[in-house]
Amino acid sequence: MPSVRNLEYLVAIADTLHFGRAAAACNVSQPTLSHQLKGLEARLGVTLIER
Repeated sequence: MPSVRNLEYLVAIADTLHFGRAAAACNVSQPTLSHQLKGLEARLGVTLIER
């Protein structure tokens, strides 16, 4: 089950269309945001964001 925080990261990426700006909006580093999104994708078994 995805956490609310992971979903917030996904929404921030969708809103900004940029990993760096999404990370800044969520007050985390870009590698942290990217790592959390990759974990969410692995947990769900789908690609959510095309890189």
